[in-house]
Amino acid sequence: MAKPIDPAQLLPLLALLSNGEWANGTVLAQELKLSRAAISKQVQHLSSFGIATESHSSRGYRLCEALTLLSKTDIASLLEHDRSRQCEVSVLPQTESTNSYLLSLSQDKDPQIVTAEYQEAGRGRRGRQWQSPLAQHIYLSLSWTFENWPAQLSTVSLLAGVICCERLNARFGIETKLKWPNDLYINGKKLGGILTECRGEPHGSCRVIIGIGINVTHSEKLSDQPWISVADCIDTNALPIDRNQLIAELSITVFDALHQFSVSGFAPLLARFNALDLTRDQQVNVHADNSYSGIARGIDENGALRVETDAGIQLVHAADVSVRLGTD
Repeated sequence: MAKPIDPAQLLPLLALLSNGEWANGTVLAQELKLSRAAISKQVQHLSSFGIATESHSSRGYRLCEALTLLSKTDIASLLEHDRSRQCEVSVLPQTESTNSYLLSLSQDKDPQIVTAEYQEAGRGRRGRQWQSPLAQHIYLSLSWTFENWPAQLSTVSLLAGVICCERLNARFGIETKLKWPNDLYINGKKLGGILTECRGEPHGSCRVIIGIGINVTHSEKLSDQPWISVADCIDTNALPIDRNQLIAELSITVFDALHQFSVSGFAPLLARFNALDLTRDQQVNVHADNSYSGIARGIDENGALRVETDAGIQLVHAADVSVRLGTD
């Protein structure tokens, strides 16, 4: 049985095809020092990883949509414009998950960012799988170490959600909303999500890993639930989207917000969260040991969802439950 191809093996070919123009098969074979047959097989593998391609007997091969590959040099260069927020940057061809990889690195070099072209086992909240097509979306993890455990640590996911929504909306002129506690939505469809993990001692430092996944380009079906990408919402003349620039912008603004959070907590972000709150005043279904329904009435100072029921206001904590809108 043939050994499954490693996605990282496809990146050199993808780099040559990334501009979306036709590339002759013989030229590609010479550039990559492979046979024509090997090039043909790699193009087929690109399709199996969710990247649409075209082939022509005389023109060769091309991607149906141009794309921008990740570049550590480009990301680091963009980050250097904000010298007060310099950080370690790791760009991986593939990894199990960017959160897991960053958790394995020492916190001594925080703040750090890790991004990858492909995740073998991307994770969402509550152990859910996060689909990670090759070289198309953003899989980004950021680490930050607080000297002491913040009193409102549970609001860090909301902080990251607010920053992601605001940055995407400003950058692309779209209307991203935040579905409590960690999902990014546009027009009732999922655009992305956030997974926050913490490590540390109760009376010592606290390390926070913030994982951000954003659907950037058109791609194959990601999941059974309705989803959308940034590319679906913007003028096609703006494609391809520069993921390096977006990663740098998100990193700078999240780190800025974490610095402010360490001084002032979540309170300065509350009004901004309210403006983006997709759940507020909507019927929600709370799935827990004792499931129930009610009307979402915003959040409290610690980020818990306030759900109005016949028995009064119930506080819902993100770690405990799954919350779905009444229409989900």
